[in-house]
Amino acid sequence: MSQQHYENQAEITGRLCDKMIGSPLDFTDLDMDTLLHYDLDKDQLRYYTHKLFNKGDGTINNKSKSDRGLMGFFNRRDMKRRDKKYFCRVRKLEKAPDQYIKVLAEGDSWYEFPIHVKDIVHHLIKKNKKFAVKSLGAGGDWMANMLFEREYLFYITTIRPSVFMVSGGGNDITGEQLGALVDQHARILPFSKYKTNTQNLDQPTDDEHIDLVKHRKNEENYLTEFGFWVKHRLTAKEGEHLYAHTNFLTNPLPAELKEKLSALKDNEYDKALYDKVMRGRKFVNFNYFSFLKLLEFQYMYMHKTIEAEDPAYYDSLLILTQGYDYSIPSYKRGRLFWPKILNTFLKNGRWLKAPLTVKGITEQYDQEAVMVALTFGYNELLVDLSTRYKNMCHVDARGIAQSVNPKNPSRSWFDELHLKSCVYAKVSEQFAACINEHKVILDNRQPVSTQRNPSKPIPKLPEYYQNKYAAKVFKVK
Repeated sequence: MSQQHYENQAEITGRLCDKMIGSPLDFTDLDMDTLLHYDLDKDQLRYYTHKLFNKGDGTINNKSKSDRGLMGFFNRRDMKRRDKKYFCRVRKLEKAPDQYIKVLAEGDSWYEFPIHVKDIVHHLIKKNKKFAVKSLGAGGDWMANMLFEREYLFYITTIRPSVFMVSGGGNDITGEQLGALVDQHARILPFSKYKTNTQNLDQPTDDEHIDLVKHRKNEENYLTEFGFWVKHRLTAKEGEHLYAHTNFLTNPLPAELKEKLSALKDNEYDKALYDKVMRGRKFVNFNYFSFLKLLEFQYMYMHKTIEAEDPAYYDSLLILTQGYDYSIPSYKRGRLFWPKILNTFLKNGRWLKAPLTVKGITEQYDQEAVMVALTFGYNELLVDLSTRYKNMCHVDARGIAQSVNPKNPSRSWFDELHLKSCVYAKVSEQFAACINEHKVILDNRQPVSTQRNPSKPIPKLPEYYQNKYAAKVFKVK
């Protein structure tokens, strides 16, 4: 009986994982809850995580080099330095425990850039003497590695931090992986068999012509509904109900909301950003939606593993996420000596510029638009996740490069993926503010049902639109 149970479990999880990758827009919250119910095999999860980037052959191929070569050497060296500072503050914590806040940071190079650039965690440690920060970050690490190795879980159970900072997902889609998420020609639907236009059909039959006309209509409807959603997310006020990104052909936004959004003038929202999201969205293919669904699962699985250890402690743990800024694909090396040397050695341009160019997306505006669309969608996913968990908040760094250098945002970037030290300092300030107020944030987050005015009842919405908590987003300025 026990053996049969596990055979059934493997069959169920395998079918759900196939659906999550093969039909992400049809993968429901019920499917997600069912998948999370099971204790999935580590190799099975890794298999599906990397199936996206291996042309469907299922090869387990993690290209993260965070623990190998020079990158691994520099990561280990910097981790030793941070550990030394951590244990120094732990000794002080024994004398005045109420004056220190324990923080666990797990992430990629935005938390651990081991050479030259001073990252977010570096500024947190240096500028906040009351933070005892245990850093597990590694430049080049993948979200999949963080989840499967579960190093974060060991330290959460042993040091009992008050705040857990997570940064992941960016490295998973850079380099060759980026090419799997985009197409050469701009289109609209992520699940269309007609890749670009009627040129794909040399001599369409009558049935194919009917299908093509129907497809074109669906494309127009989808793009229109997606545009409404982007405007909604760009203009939503704090505490306002957020509608999740979904299949707009079957679940469009409410008519009254679309009417309000249609009336917006160009100066009432960020029109330039809107245009880039819409342009970049046309290059994004089906795989991106599968990738987003996988990331959603990975974050929810991370929550599950932490809560399973100690539900009472989990409720008191503030979890902070971040989703990067709008990267600028570029081969530029920089003018100053060390940046130029490092960017030449690291081959700046190989993560974004080169794979997009190889894919056939050669115009600079289109390349930037692709990165804006990818980053926008990822951040909005994390915002949506913050409505599901009382203890999860999102630090939104989008636009900080533009804010620091409005005339030339590229001057805010050290390379394609990483901000300059002075800009990371700005992001770090918002993290520090959240960490200092972690108890207040947790105590003040109440379910949506208790936050509304009794005279204004909660509107009856489809289940997929329901938020348990109002989104909690801290904008970096």
